[in-house]
Amino acid sequence: MKSGKYSMLLKGIKEPGPRNNHGKNPIVEASEPKAEPLEEIIAMVLPERQMPERQTSKTDAWKKVAISFPPVEDEEASDTPVIIGAIVGNHPVKRIHLDTGSGCEIMYEHCFLKLKTTLRKRRKDNISPLVGFSNERTWSLGEITLNVTIGEAPRIRSEALTFVIVRAESPYNIILGRPAMRKLGMVPSPIHAIVKFPTPRGIGFVKTEPHPEVQCSQVLSPKAGECSKKKENLETETEKIFINNKYPDQHIMIGKQLPTDYKRKLKEVLERNKDVFAWEPADMTGVPRELKISGEVFDTQHHLNARPHMEPIKQKRRSLAPDRNKAAKEQVEDLVKAGILREVKYQSWVANLVMVRKHDGGWRVCVDFTDINKACPKDCYPLPEIDWKVESLVGFRLKCFLDAYKGYHQIQMYPDDEDKTAFYTSEGIFCYKKMPFGLKNVRATYQRLVDKAFGGQIGRNLEAYVDDMVIKSRNEEDMFLDIKETF
Repeated sequence: MKSGKYSMLLKGIKEPGPRNNHGKNPIVEASEPKAEPLEEIIAMVLPERQMPERQTSKTDAWKKVAISFPPVEDEEASDTPVIIGAIVGNHPVKRIHLDTGSGCEIMYEHCFLKLKTTLRKRRKDNISPLVGFSNERTWSLGEITLNVTIGEAPRIRSEALTFVIVRAESPYNIILGRPAMRKLGMVPSPIHAIVKFPTPRGIGFVKTEPHPEVQCSQVLSPKAGECSKKKENLETETEKIFINNKYPDQHIMIGKQLPTDYKRKLKEVLERNKDVFAWEPADMTGVPRELKISGEVFDTQHHLNARPHMEPIKQKRRSLAPDRNKAAKEQVEDLVKAGILREVKYQSWVANLVMVRKHDGGWRVCVDFTDINKACPKDCYPLPEIDWKVESLVGFRLKCFLDAYKGYHQIQMYPDDEDKTAFYTSEGIFCYKKMPFGLKNVRATYQRLVDKAFGGQIGRNLEAYVDDMVIKSRNEEDMFLDIKETF
């Protein structure tokens, strides 16, 4: 600093000027009582970009105050979760759970649907699933960023938080995890039933809402003498019922906790519809080749649509060990009797059997359809998201699980494509008349049929994933109506 006004100020030199009648310098006299500190004078001289640290520390000093809690007696300590209220996107929201074990902020769908339309339009897609502590995965409905304000004026704190929207039953509207606590500076104390946080006006706090609806942490022990009785009533084990006297070794499992009167009614409904069930392979007549659904004819057959320019492939026969060959022979005979297989001659495509060990020690017959699958185009009919199907059952107290007998064998093969499913056995060469496992696009064909046949029920009182179906009901009376409609 060689010359100029700033160098004179730093050296304390008085700038000469006109004098008044009293012989005093008016400039010096006016500036002396307003002498600025040295650091402020330096701020005038140095560029602003060289002073950010000191300015930031002054504005954020209130964020670094210490937060403490007084000691509390054992009888006054609380063991309830910290549940507060806040302003979320200009909406007052209650039942917000502070969860230190959550790595993100959760907004449940029932809360999201109550937001204004303008706010709901801010939702963005989110392809990342949520992973629970036991590694279960839940697919979200998207995410949304909203301003969250906690506390009471003048000690309030506001930050923009990103919520993951989840479809699930919960007593809470929102769950705030560790990221929200860090941004808002919240320090929860469950034993004090309060959360504190710094604000520019001092330490703010929010008390836990009284009477939280559901707390999974509260588990009461039964009184002496009532333990055995309550344990018997609360067991969720199943019991066997028999609805067909011709097959006394076959049964249906029902919930043991179902009231006796409803058990009797359920058994009557099942007995009247016992023809729906397949009691032996001969009962599995399969689905007709054409169905009339909603006035339109629907082709249910499975077509391979093999590319015509592909040369047929006959795999070199592989022999099986004696125990595997015996198991294959028995199962092939049963499938021939059931009308699922037939013997062929002068075939073009031939595959080998593959025996797979089952969990009970038995054998499962599979066919190596690798070659024919390569010759078939992909059917891109979409399969349902299994996670969404499971989540859609939440809120329904009663569920009836059904599984199609021999699964994909319910659907007929297109006659011209039957020979292309041929495979070797020690008794000859056989092909499928019904749709087998292992073929390309079989799940898409089955799901298309299920969606057509049960289109009026899926999502309302029925959920289906390929050959697995669940009838869902909210109460016992609805259960009987839903079962009758499905059958």
